[in-house]
Amino acid sequence: MRYSKYPFLLCSVVCCLASPSLFAATTLTVNVPNDPAIGSGGTFTGVGGNIDLRGALNYINQNSDTYTVNFNLGASNTITIGAMLPIVNLNAINTVTIDGTNGGTNIILDGASTYRGFFAEKGSVTIENLTIQNVRAAGGAGVTGRVPKANCPGCI
Repeated sequence: MRYSKYPFLLCSVVCCLASPSLFAATTLTVNVPNDPAIGSGGTFTGVGGNIDLRGALNYINQNSDTYTVNFNLGASNTITIGAMLPIVNLNAINTVTIDGTNGGTNIILDGASTYRGFFAEKGSVTIENLTIQNVRAAGGAGVTGRVPKANCPGCI
């Protein structure tokens, strides 16, 4: 008796297309306030575990996927960073959305007048519903952050 391989193939395709993991973003929920684990690269005990912003960004940089970073910090809505954050999205194929809604109390990222906020490297990055304050970006293009007007035609 001869069996057709096409019903199995059709079933495999339908099952794969019906899998929500193929189309859904991986959601990383930041639930550890502030920036407590700078030296260890952040807090990240797994998807669904304890995660701080630094840990989420490092995880995204090491794993290919589509990511949504959201926040569940309650009234602790200000994250004061204690060192430069990891670059957002070192992996060009990633799509990253950082949504600071935090249950209606939007997140504030505070650079303590010392550190830059976010630095996006590659791919598609969306940052929404988030206030970035007291940040400082110095340098770039091999300079110290201030170019005298005489050496910079067109600078204000």
